[in-house]
Amino acid sequence: MDKNRLTEEQPAPTGMMAWIGFGCCVFALAALSVSFASPYWLETWPNSENPFRNIGLWHVCFHNYMQFRDDSQQKYDGCWWLFDTQTKYYKLRQWLIPPWFISCQVLVVGCLVVEIATAVVTAMIFLHCCPMINHEYLQTYGIFASASMMFLVTMIALVVAIVFGVQCNDRYWLPRPDQNYLSWGFGFLIISAIMALAAGICLFMEAQKTYKALLLKEDEYMKATLEASTYPLQPPMGYPPVYDSGPEYGPASYEPEPDNYDAPNYGPSGMSYSQPTYDLPSSYSYEKESRSDKPSSSEKPPAMGKSWQRSFDEYNDQGPGFV
Repeated sequence: MDKNRLTEEQPAPTGMMAWIGFGCCVFALAALSVSFASPYWLETWPNSENPFRNIGLWHVCFHNYMQFRDDSQQKYDGCWWLFDTQTKYYKLRQWLIPPWFISCQVLVVGCLVVEIATAVVTAMIFLHCCPMINHEYLQTYGIFASASMMFLVTMIALVVAIVFGVQCNDRYWLPRPDQNYLSWGFGFLIISAIMALAAGICLFMEAQKTYKALLLKEDEYMKATLEASTYPLQPPMGYPPVYDSGPEYGPASYEPEPDNYDAPNYGPSGMSYSQPTYDLPSSYSYEKESRSDKPSSSEKPPAMGKSWQRSFDEYNDQGPGFV
């Protein structure tokens, strides 16, 4: 194993793909910011006689427009903020801001916040300005999280684009939808979604490559540690593994002791030890007494019960065959 590989720096998710992903993330943030502030999501043709001029997420413009639902039949000319609190414009808020339009506003704001947070986290990883995420694994996890956020922004932006593109043709929302078209503000939203997707792909590829390199580095370190220890990791190539099963025990053999067997000496050095002998007193000596098959009839056991006396008398009368 090459020992130089163990002493070199740990891999970090700051390669070329990560920088490309960060650049795409910043570009997506800039495009979404332009789309967010643009009043030209939907616009009418210049030569048309449509009183509607243009509308964005927060502004709308009319030219001598008269709302048929307005009882005062007041004409609206100029541009204003959709959430203007003046009574003149407040009457049109419910009509100009339907629920689906509010949903688009909320989703775009969420995309903008997520992209700002992703760009900040990625910049902190590249600049190493946060001690909490200076570890290689934490940096890799941060890049994984940034890639996930970019994929989420792409999905949300596509949902907003589909909803707005379909609902802008509603005849009950703005007058003469056949003379209106999606303008450059909406186009920047599409560009932001495409760049966010590219940023997510680049960041994910860099994080995955770095994570695999970190795992490989850790495996090499563990292998080098085991090889440096006294325990072999695996047997040499071409030789079967040898397993030490300990001493072998055969069947037990029982052989008689020889006649000249001497007992081991367990005493101190210089002293002999002999087998102990035990002398029994005279009272413990027994003599063999001759027995006859038939006990003497004159001998009588000690006093017993009447049943025993009767049996003894019958035995003496009939002989041994009684039993």
